Amino acid sequence: MSIDLVLLMAIAAVASALVLLGRIIGLRTILRHATLIDVGFALIAGFALHGSTVGILIAIVGGLVMALVLQTGRALLRAYDRGFDAAMQARSRTFWRDVTPQEPRRDPYTDPAMPHVDFGP
Repeated sequence: MSIDLVLLMAIAAVASALVLLGRIIGLRTILRHATLIDVGFALIAGFALHGSTVGILIAIVGGLVMALVLQTGRALLRAYDRGFDAAMQARSRTFWRDVTPQEPRRDPYTDPAMPHVDFGP
């Protein structure tokens, strides 16, 4: 069995579990309890598919895909709740700091407002 088929089956299992749970308890509740949902899915899938090595592989890859989907969903929900503008501004402040000086530097040799200091005879 190829890895493509295993990945496709794992994604299908995750999608069907999320659709089923989303219809029953709602997506916000799923994302609030993401760790519990992720561990529960991995245990149930491992128990349901433990008959062969491919089944265990599907359960493991499905657990990984579920963790990635839930983590991405939580980040998107957090950004949506805070507002996308606030999230982008926070990211912009963190990665791109303002490096321009607040006021231009003065040249002590040409600016008449700067005191001239003579260092020698």
